[in-house]
Amino acid sequence: KQLDQMIEYEDKIEKLSQGYEKKIQSLELQNKMLVQNSHDAIRENHRASTNEIERQRKAFQDFAAAKVAAERSLSKEKENSLNNKIQNLEKNFTSKMNEQTLMGRKRLKDVTFEMDQKAKNEAARYQDIIAQNQKYMAREVQRLKIASDTDRQRLVTQYEDRIQQLQKIYKQKTDELKNYSDINKA
Repeated sequence: KQLDQMIEYEDKIEKLSQGYEKKIQSLELQNKMLVQNSHDAIRENHRASTNEIERQRKAFQDFAAAKVAAERSLSKEKENSLNNKIQNLEKNFTSKMNEQTLMGRKRLKDVTFEMDQKAKNEAARYQDIIAQNQKYMAREVQRLKIASDTDRQRLVTQYEDRIQQLQKIYKQKTDELKNYSDINKA
């Protein structure tokens, strides 16, 4: 009986062991499937993420390209507008400069004519004054010449008198020095 019990016990253990082994195998299979499913999910998420990143990158590049194109278009419009304004300003400036040049030339001619007329009138008037002044100067030169001859004669006489006075004084001083020398020698 004990033997039967033991066999029975061994059968039970064997059945339990086989049951546990089946469960372990089943669990291992489930674990492998979970790992496989996880890897598949990770690969799928990675692929989906990569696709989403690529989609967003392409969308951003398209957006950036569209924005750059819009900015270039706007810049080109502004450039064209500024070029048109510059051309209009140049035309207006050239027109006004031509107008001012013509007015300046006309004024210059008018002023030149007016100044020439005044110069001729003044020249004629001054010619009379110059002629009168020349006559006056000729009279004055003649008068000064006469006065100069008289003054020169008078000055020469004064200088000759002064020279004679200085010679007398010199002679007196020389004689005094001679007398003083003679007194010192005696």
